[in-house]
Amino acid sequence: MKFIKQNSIYILIIFVILSVYADITTHNDVKTKNLCNAFHDETSRYTIVSYEVKDGDSVLSVMEDINKHKFHQQPIEQMIDDFLVMNPDANPYQLIPNKIYYFPIYN
Repeated sequence: MKFIKQNSIYILIIFVILSVYADITTHNDVKTKNLCNAFHDETSRYTIVSYEVKDGDSVLSVMEDINKHKFHQQPIEQMIDDFLVMNPDANPYQLIPNKIYYFPIYN
């Protein structure tokens, strides 16, 4: 009993750390599963590629570069919506240079 009283703070800290770790890893798994489901539903329309954005790039300029033959056949709103499905935390109007984003190549 003396051991538990003396070390109760350390035991409490360990439980808090384990709880936070479990919460973080579970949240990431759920987010990944949701993204995979969204990609699976849309894969017949496009293929997903990763692209490192350069300074001055915009969503539409990258889309035009990688979709040379199909760019003008897609509505701009649809291209931005598809970008947001693949990059839910990104701002399509302010891309961060040297960051990797996912873009669709339309079939």
